[in-house]
Amino acid sequence: MGEVLGRELARRGALVALWSRTKGRAARVRRRIGGDAHTARTLGAALEGAEALLLCVSGEALEEAAALAARAAPPARSRRAALHTNGFRGPEVLAPLADAGYSTGTLHPLAPFPPGGRGSLDGAWFATSGAPPARALARRLVRAFAGRELRLT
Repeated sequence: MGEVLGRELARRGALVALWSRTKGRAARVRRRIGGDAHTARTLGAALEGAEALLLCVSGEALEEAAALAARAAPPARSRRAALHTNGFRGPEVLAPLADAGYSTGTLHPLAPFPPGGRGSLDGAWFATSGAPPARALARRLVRAFAGRELRLT
């Protein structure tokens, strides 16, 4: 999921910073994404100056990833949002990030993605939920993909 989102966002002109706990994974994904995507040496470096954080991890890894990102986050500034793409968990799993000053929510593409980062988000449906600023970011991303939004409560 992260590779598809990264590629689609980079293709639309977004500056994409990649970081992974798995050594070498972010660099491999960056090569496949191309464009202006870059890898960050640390999670803190990836978050520095970022308007948004997209957590694209499995449901089992989501709580740990949110806590790790909250610890690595630079001091709070306005308009930061964190979204996760897991279809089984709500925004509450991002509580550590909310405590760190992020507006939290979900952006779950309702589309199949074959292995290897193939697939497209063009015209896809997305389930969204969360706090108003996070939801506003989710809506911007849905529009960028010419998608349709299914708002969850």
